[in-house]
Amino acid sequence: MLLSLKMAVEQAGPRAAGTAVYWSQFAAKIEAHIESDGYLDPYIRGCLVKAKG
Repeated sequence: MLLSLKMAVEQAGPRAAGTAVYWSQFAAKIEAHIESDGYLDPYIRGCLVKAKG
């Protein structure tokens, strides 16, 4: 759900509402954390890959 919101905000550009932008930035931080080398849970990483597909 957060990835969908992030994509919608990216497409909306400056027209995106403040609350949507906040959660989009939150989603980006979670995504970056899961994709980082320090994150070791392969199940969650796999879930992220599937969600992006």
